Amino acid sequence: LAIEVVTPLSTKTNKVGDSVDARLASDLMVGDRRAAKAGASVHGTVTQVISGSQKIGGVPTLGVTFDSLVANGASVSINAPFTIERFRDGHLIDEAAAAAVAH
Repeated sequence: LAIEVVTPLSTKTNKVGDSVDARLASDLMVGDRRAAKAGASVHGTVTQVISGSQKIGGVPTLGVTFDSLVANGASVSINAPFTIERFRDGHLIDEAAAAAVAH
């Protein structure tokens, strides 16, 4: 499920329970049939916030679970966990940039 996160996300400002809005980055296909068009709304909730500044070597992590998709005018339940980690292989990844990457 390729999505683009619309809501700004940060381990510094978000809290567990915050709403997250996103949209499909490409058409969602089931077999050869389009189930939802690119740009369809996806909604979720912040489920985990870990600030890396709380301990030496800590990895800031922001977890989000996407639970619904609006397809053809109807809200459909989904379950898709998603995690943004600011540090991967020793490289700093900007949260805003990482959130914009289609996952």
